Amino acid sequence: MMKKLMEASSIHGIRITPQAPSVTHLLFVDDSISFTKAKIGEARQVQKVLRDYESASGQMINLEKTTISFSNGTRGTTRQAIVELLGVTEVQVQDKYLGLPTVVSYSKRAITETIRDKISKKLQGWRGMLPSKAGREVLIKVVARSIPTYAMSVFKIPGNFCSELRSLVSHFWWGAAGGQRKFSWIARIQGHDDSCPICHAAAETDIHLLRDCGWVGWVWGGLGLEVDRELDRNSVREWVEREWKEWGEEEHIVFLTGCWAIWEARNKWVFEGRQMRPEVVSRRVNDLIREMQETGVENEAINVDSLNSTGWTRPNEGWLKEAKLREARPVIVEGDNLRVMEDLKKKKTVGRSNLHLIHDEILVLCNSFDSVDFSFVRRSSNF
Repeated sequence: MMKKLMEASSIHGIRITPQAPSVTHLLFVDDSISFTKAKIGEARQVQKVLRDYESASGQMINLEKTTISFSNGTRGTTRQAIVELLGVTEVQVQDKYLGLPTVVSYSKRAITETIRDKISKKLQGWRGMLPSKAGREVLIKVVARSIPTYAMSVFKIPGNFCSELRSLVSHFWWGAAGGQRKFSWIARIQGHDDSCPICHAAAETDIHLLRDCGWVGWVWGGLGLEVDRELDRNSVREWVEREWKEWGEEEHIVFLTGCWAIWEARNKWVFEGRQMRPEVVSRRVNDLIREMQETGVENEAINVDSLNSTGWTRPNEGWLKEAKLREARPVIVEGDNLRVMEDLKKKKTVGRSNLHLIHDEILVLCNSFDSVDFSFVRRSSNF
């Protein structure tokens, strides 16, 4: 009926562009949207169509749930006359229908904000539940990923907004939970990019990471280690075996420490996005080697016999072993790490690593007792 009225020019629909077809109505399940010019005559034609529908189907139009909106150029007197004729409620704009805004601008901000708010509220609620890893996976795949599906079937969602949603979900998956901070992993998905994440000049192989990468070359140069990058060796083992024979003991230490530092820097670059300059890595290697040399690990001989290396023995009268309470009594602390026990016995406090911080804290705690003695016990006897 609406189509016939439009063909007879009794009513006029809406056009998206001058060349687009005219649309007079849209039907959704048990709802419908009608478009006409804001004229009394066309309003009467629409009212007649609705009454004919009620007579033919036996269904009544719920006027309490029916609303009407006008374009900005419509006069107030015309608006009031049409509202009184149809007996409906006037609204400035139809807010939402089926969860989506009915009026969308070029920026599509209303759509993206609606989707973002829905997903954010879901994720905030799930964080309070503290679900397991399997539970988080189910919630993401079944619920979170389904929220934007309907909107994406109706509107073209901007690509940067898709990245924003991915970031929200990733933060829920890898983010802080229960006071524990976690980090985000970067997955190479599209096309499986296997190039070097640092120089992007070649495929990331073990030989490229330790020798051929230009960034790594600057690291070795900063360490003063001559690495022959012209050797026709495609495996790390063949390359290292050849170079190892040419190097001395000092170069061996620099090389092994440098490999560890390069791998650490590469992982921070890939998984944490922390790009480290080669001179920073070289300086870290030199600091580690200097710290090891200051502790005298490679030069100072360890006399096992100077410490108690027998099995467990009963402490002397008035002494405690491995006291659990801070009692002001003599205490014997036993351990199966010879180097740690000897350093604690000598009360050495050199070093800047995390292990030395624990070492220093142990020495501070010793002040809680009258006397503390450190004794080495072999692991086979440490029970």
